[in-house]
Formats: sequence, structure tokens, C-alpha cells
Amino acid sequence: MQDNRILPDCVTFILLLEACTRESDLSEGRSVHVAILESGLEGTLKVGNAPVSMYGKCGSFEDADKEFKKMQIHDVFSWNSIISVYTHYGCEQGAIDLYKEMVQLGTKQNDFIFSAVLSTCFGSSMVIDGSHIHAVIIEESLESDVVIATSYSICIVNAIAWRMQEI
Repeated sequence: MQDNRILPDCVTFILLLEACTRESDLSEGRSVHVAILESGLEGTLKVGNAPVSMYGKCGSFEDADKEFKKMQIHDVFSWNSIISVYTHYGCEQGAIDLYKEMVQLGTKQNDFIFSAVLSTCFGSSMVIDGSHIHAVIIEESLESDVVIATSYSICIVNAIAWRMQEI
């Protein structure tokens, strides 16, 4: 592409970062991210979300968090990416806090957000958060969604197991 003097666009960069993610190639992902910054396309929401996801899935929690915080605008995909990163790295309370921030900002939730957040709700205080989230799912008529129902079931089983350990 570069040999033919064709400049990469948003789609090209997103696909390159997805390839780096699939290969767990953090070094190459960083290089692509630098190219995005140099291109001036990092301000677009779609391109801004891709490094967050790549860093999180390639083992760099700090970079994922930093890139999310640098973004001026977040959509549901941005929130899903960072909440999933927090969950993946065992930062359950951080994931719940991000979810609450997202709700406060009025971002519309989707089944992926609910699934990611519910998967964190198994500690003592988090069971309450899980119950609150379940109420929102009912309000949104998403309780028949298989992914959400599975996540909620796992949340309940984990909560019961956690309480059994206390006894």
C-alpha cells in the first residue's frame, strides 16, 4: 500500500489492529497505533476504540486504560471495550464503577455491556450490583437474550458459591 502511495484509512488501521490482537502481537500493535497517531485519525471514535481493545487483549491493561481515558467521546463500544478489559484483568469493582459512570453519562446499554458487567458480579457487595443490573435488563426487555441470561445465571451460581464459603 505504502509503496503505491496509498494512505491507510480508518478501516485499514482497524483491520491491522485486529490482526495484531488475533496474533497477540503487542509490539506490532504499538507500531500500528503510532501510525494511527501520525495519521491524525485517532480522533475518530471507531479508530479510538480499536487500540483500547488491542492493548487489553494483548496484555497491556495500563495502555488500554490510558487510551480509553484519552478519548474525548465514548460510545457503547468504547465502554464495552474498557469494561471487558477491567473484567479480564480481575478488576471487578473498577468494571462496575465504569458501568455506573457510563449509565450516569446516559450511554445506551446493550447486551454485551450487560454480559460483561454481570460476569463481574459475584462478590458480596457486587451481588447487589448484579441484582440492580438485572432489574435494568428486565426494564429493557432483554431477559430472553441468551448471552445475558447465561451471564446472569453464572452470577447467581457464583454468588451462592461465595456465600457457601462464608458459612
